[in-house]
Amino acid sequence: EFAAIFKKELKPLEMADIKEDKNLPSLDIKIENDKCNRYTGITVKNIKEHVSTTQMQIRLFYCGMRSISLLVDLTNYLMMEVGQPMHAFDKRTMDKVIVSSSKKDEKFVTLDDEERILPEGTMMICNSKGPVAIAGIMGGANTEIKDDTEELLLESANFDAGTVRKSAVKLRLRTDASARYEKSLDAELTPIAIKRFIKLLQDRDSNVQIASNLTDVYKNKRPEITIDITRKFINDNAGIDYSDEFITECLERLEFKVDKNGENYKVTVP
Repeated sequence: EFAAIFKKELKPLEMADIKEDKNLPSLDIKIENDKCNRYTGITVKNIKEHVSTTQMQIRLFYCGMRSISLLVDLTNYLMMEVGQPMHAFDKRTMDKVIVSSSKKDEKFVTLDDEERILPEGTMMICNSKGPVAIAGIMGGANTEIKDDTEELLLESANFDAGTVRKSAVKLRLRTDASARYEKSLDAELTPIAIKRFIKLLQDRDSNVQIASNLTDVYKNKRPEITIDITRKFINDNAGIDYSDEFITECLERLEFKVDKNGENYKVTVP
């Protein structure tokens, strides 16, 4: 929006160039809960560095967060930078990913070491043995990143806003992640956040190796939206006589596509 307002070029976000590799496996991801719109994951191995840079620690501090470890800090940093919550699992505990729902009176120990009784139907992330995280809210103590973690499974997902909000209220557990999911995040952010995470991790630890293909299960993809609108409609509602050129330029700077036919516009939403 700043780039559009001030007519400046928007600098691209530096991201890792992750390409499909036939020699690498894909993750076993299964979505059984229809409120999970998209689940993107990747595994990274040979992690040797576990302390964040001083700059990152300071930036997190000014955002009200304490530094924990490099991998956890990176998820929090990305949540602040691009708005996408992420979760890092110790790969030793994750043979597969299943997005499912909790059963009645099911118990689960979260990262804060609190045992919680889950409301029936709470969206959960599971491995083959059972739940490992409350989707969109908090991870579990059984898969947390440890000081000796050398391989991680990185989650970047998109969950239904209303489902996350209701679960957070019932559990009385509102987190930085749930506060963002409640606002209906853009599902297109999930691979962007992962590629950005990998770039920052590689900058800090040159030893790391990508151990799987970027696996993306996009269950509820939003359709492309086009809007038919006229210059008269825009000007009548704005109370200002905007020119065709001004309207087109504003929309295109915000990455809308505009097909113009006289004073009629067919606008494609980015």
